[in-house]
Amino acid sequence: MASSRIFSQKDFYLLGIWVGLGTLLRFWNLTLKSVWGDEWATLVFSLGHGFREIPLDQLIAADLLLAPLRYETGTNLATVSEMLLSESNHPPLYYWLTHLWLDLWSTDGELISIFVGRSPAAFFGVLLILVVFGVSTWVFKNKWAAHGGAIAMALSPYAVYLSQEARHYTLAMIWMTLSYGCVAKIIQAQQQSQKIPFQVLLGWLIVNTLGVASHYFMVLSLFAEGLVLLFCYGQALRKNWPQKSPAKIFFPSYWQRIFCGAIASAIVVFLLLSHWQSQNNDELTSWLNQDYGWGLGNLLPPLRSLGWALGMIFMLPIEADQTWLVVAAAIALLLILLWFLPNLTAAFKQSWAQLEVKIFTGIILANLVTILGITYVLKLDITLAPRYHFIYFPALTILLGFFLAQMGQNIACSKLFWPQNCRLSALIIVGLMGLSSLCVNVDLAYRKPENNQAIAQVLQQNLDWNDPQIFATHYYEIAVTRTQMGLAWALHHLDPSLQPRFLILDNFFKQDTAAKVLAETATQLTAPTQILMFNTHFAPPESICPLQPESGQKVTGYRYRLYFCDPSSN
Repeated sequence: MASSRIFSQKDFYLLGIWVGLGTLLRFWNLTLKSVWGDEWATLVFSLGHGFREIPLDQLIAADLLLAPLRYETGTNLATVSEMLLSESNHPPLYYWLTHLWLDLWSTDGELISIFVGRSPAAFFGVLLILVVFGVSTWVFKNKWAAHGGAIAMALSPYAVYLSQEARHYTLAMIWMTLSYGCVAKIIQAQQQSQKIPFQVLLGWLIVNTLGVASHYFMVLSLFAEGLVLLFCYGQALRKNWPQKSPAKIFFPSYWQRIFCGAIASAIVVFLLLSHWQSQNNDELTSWLNQDYGWGLGNLLPPLRSLGWALGMIFMLPIEADQTWLVVAAAIALLLILLWFLPNLTAAFKQSWAQLEVKIFTGIILANLVTILGITYVLKLDITLAPRYHFIYFPALTILLGFFLAQMGQNIACSKLFWPQNCRLSALIIVGLMGLSSLCVNVDLAYRKPENNQAIAQVLQQNLDWNDPQIFATHYYEIAVTRTQMGLAWALHHLDPSLQPRFLILDNFFKQDTAAKVLAETATQLTAPTQILMFNTHFAPPESICPLQPESGQKVTGYRYRLYFCDPSSN
């Protein structure tokens, strides 16, 4: 890393401010938003439990549905790995770390704390600010680019969103940021026909290994890095073709170490993927299966990708409950985009001659090509969710930080729109990013796909709790169990006296039995009971369980129909 002598004491005070802002945005309101299915998976597996221990096709109490969220002192890292590999498709590093963290703060037999469960992701999100600062310093040798990168990471609404989820994205992005920094140093040395320092290649191998151990999407990042390095290799071939011998053309000395580092990374990736191979991919990724054919639908993935990329920088309350606020936010975002793009174009024009700008731009484009390739070739549309675009987010943040530094020095901005002062434009961008992060923090943007807190309030108000209740659904993927777990958790914390029973009908491991099990359950009731059918087309026998008029209710992630079953009518 560049010598710390380029920094004054004031720079470290400024860095402390950026880290403080980032910490506040990540830990404030950490438990405000509902916990959704993927987060339940993280917490359950980190505790060394699984979802398949929850019985199907039988009535169960809420306590049994919440049992996997109770801390047990007897579990260890081996238990975490066993459960993870048998029921999930993720590598174990983040789950191991979360398990060790939960060990420090949990009581045997008690339900875990959501604040504690989400804290590791928030902590790694704060640490990521420092990592971006360090990598920007290392690559650009420019302290203002480092400050710009730290500010961009601290205030990015996308970074706040991922930091407030009990998921492994922030940890994986730490390794990705370091890996991108290593690739930038490799290309810098290659462009100067110098041998790559051994410690850079060793560090590259180590962070790549840790990245794959944190999230398998690190493989996509490595593929994108390979595309960038392959492009540089092609440029070197074209440059040296008429001048040197074949050996020096195809295997120049400064490329030999790069080849060795790339091969070593590929071997490590292969070994890790083989060791942690999972058999659950089809069940867990079926919702991504999309074949757009030859219609206009093919335009959706790139348009979504552009939208997610913009949302990494600016995000206003487009998911608010008030329609007028959503419309106003959408119009404001469009105006911001029209103002921001000329400034971004001017920054590129002014800075394009700098090698580092080309490197990080290439990394971003290579990742986008990889994402779209998976979408169109493998027909797995990973543009459907913004979280899957985290693989190029660190590179975008570093590049944005450099542009902010350039604008702050009054070097690069557009003169087409107000303000024509570049520094003021940079301040406006930073201010809008801060406002965007606040929108995420108070749950007006990047909302969770399942709002179990809201549905629990609806049920508390609308149901007659003097009668027993059965909350039923059918199992067609593991996410169903997680959704019901979220409902049980929200009801328990809203009012522990609310004690419905749950029924998860098996329509996955056993076919054509769900309707029969539901009918038998309804006919065996001995007292008037309300049956709520969640997110399913199945229904109890109408003869004894008529559908209640205007019973349909819908909240994000949940929709239900209410049936009142009276055994006396049978």
